[in-house]
Amino acid sequence: MRRLYPISHYDQQGDLKPPLWFYLSLIFLARTWVIWIMSLTIRPDGGKILALFYPLKANFLLGLASGVCAVLLFLIAHRKQNRWLAPIWHRGRSLLLLATLVDISLQIQGLLFHHFSYSWHASVQLVLACWILLYVASSKRLAASFNDYQIGKKTAA
Repeated sequence: MRRLYPISHYDQQGDLKPPLWFYLSLIFLARTWVIWIMSLTIRPDGGKILALFYPLKANFLLGLASGVCAVLLFLIAHRKQNRWLAPIWHRGRSLLLLATLVDISLQIQGLLFHHFSYSWHASVQLVLACWILLYVASSKRLAASFNDYQIGKKTAA
């Protein structure tokens, strides 16, 4: 049985829109991409900004790789009716769970590298990533927005 949501939660085509927390989660998971784009826009000091956030190039590349799923979901969130993108969107919750788990594992690896010494920014990032993991795993509206549109045709009501 399909759960009904307020009319404001649906788009023009009648599909359930992803919640705002979905987009905020994607921005957090793709934070390396956001920092990279910001560094590209600030031409003379872009390298300094990257060095400030990512002193090791390997961490930067791992951050870009872990954010690929989030960037992909962000790009196809409003193009999910395309028959080529619909299968990816339908598996979006799994991709989001995978991206969150990879992000948490990279953060734990960073903590291990620093011998679990306390830093407030690492703590905040780890707490946010764990919160996102719980949100993606338990949000019924998010699951419904991924399952509402399936591979070229609507699901039966």
